Amino acid sequence: MEQKLRQLREESLKAIGEVSALDALEALRVKYLGKKGELTAVLKQMGKLSAEERPVMGQLANQIREELTQAIENGRRTLSEKALEIELLKLHSAIRGAYEELAPHRICAYIYDVANAFNHFYHETKILMESDDERKKSYIALLLLTKGVLELCIGLLGFSAPERM
Repeated sequence: MEQKLRQLREESLKAIGEVSALDALEALRVKYLGKKGELTAVLKQMGKLSAEERPVMGQLANQIREELTQAIENGRRTLSEKALEIELLKLHSAIRGAYEELAPHRICAYIYDVANAFNHFYHETKILMESDDERKKSYIALLLLTKGVLELCIGLLGFSAPERM
């Protein structure tokens, strides 16, 4: 059982590290940690172990579950941050497309996409609780950049945004 757990740990951490989309990350969470997940299946075999082995394997399984949970949380934060950054990079093409096509609704659609990416990032990331000061500063810089982009787009449309919602 120890071999199965260690192999599961290596396989799952590798898969989580290689994932590039939030929906794929969620699929991996279900695959490994879900009710019918692979780790759960291994844990169901704990009853077959001797009384001496159970606490050791239980501790190892809990450690692996914690590592996987942490890796998935880190992956969510990273992927949501990248998604927001990618949306912000689309500013130029959104403005250019709106101008060339005389289609201000393209800016509205862009605002909507940025707001959705920001909302996801904000809910996945504990900005003020971040222990790494440099990372916290980068999060705050990303928030300020997002605010600036949204204000610019709203200004281009000819109205102003409220200070607070």
